[in-house]
Amino acid sequence: MISLQSLCGAIRNSLAKQHRARLAEMDEAERLSLRKRARETSLEEQRLQEIARQIMRQQARQVQSNG
Repeated sequence: MISLQSLCGAIRNSLAKQHRARLAEMDEAERLSLRKRARETSLEEQRLQEIARQIMRQQARQVQSNG
């Protein structure tokens, strides 16, 4: 029986191989566009994480003031 960790590793390696193959087929403009979208996605994730932290802090303050 294959372990979950081994299965995840195999999937990750397969996806990485597919990604490298796709990047090799792209021209420079497509690669730059992909990198730009990745940066924008990362920035958006950071903003959403900060909003989540702010909400959690606000909820903690409300619990303290109500408790």
